[in-house]
Amino acid sequence: MNKILFEETVAKESIVRTALYSFTRFVRFLSWLGAVFSGFLMLGITAYILLEIVLRAFFQASTNVLDEIVGYGVGAMTFMTLAYTLCTNQHIQITLLRDRVSESTRVKLDVAALLFSLATTSVVAWYIGRSAFRAFERGTVSATVARVPLWIPESVFLAGLVLLALAMLVSLLNLLILKKAVNTWTH
Repeated sequence: MNKILFEETVAKESIVRTALYSFTRFVRFLSWLGAVFSGFLMLGITAYILLEIVLRAFFQASTNVLDEIVGYGVGAMTFMTLAYTLCTNQHIQITLLRDRVSESTRVKLDVAALLFSLATTSVVAWYIGRSAFRAFERGTVSATVARVPLWIPESVFLAGLVLLALAMLVSLLNLLILKKAVNTWTH
């Protein structure tokens, strides 16, 4: 009887580990897509700046919206690379205390930090989502010559925050289920 119960428990753990592994790979792929999107955005911004330079230098003309478009682009790149930064362990960590404690204490500190960060990110994402939805409903545009519908950049910012929240959730689940420290789930 105990052997059957043990085998069922092992099978369930195997299913959970497999599901967690698949979810981790999916989130890593999404975060990679966010980084690739940001790379193409960087190329587009660079091309736009070069166009503006040519227009001003040779034609005494301007699009008059360079700063606004580049600002939205930089914001979008920042938000869309947050998850990739976490997934590849490139984020800034304050390790003064973390490096001086045992592995079990480190896991507890990481769980606490992830819970706090996930809660904070979720609240910010909620408010940006509400703002984007409101801007879409009302047809709100920027108060500039470009008249950019504000729901567009806000939606990109929201997508980046959702990706970050998913990456934090994956880190948290790996910590709780596999008891692996945050910086090991990407390997």
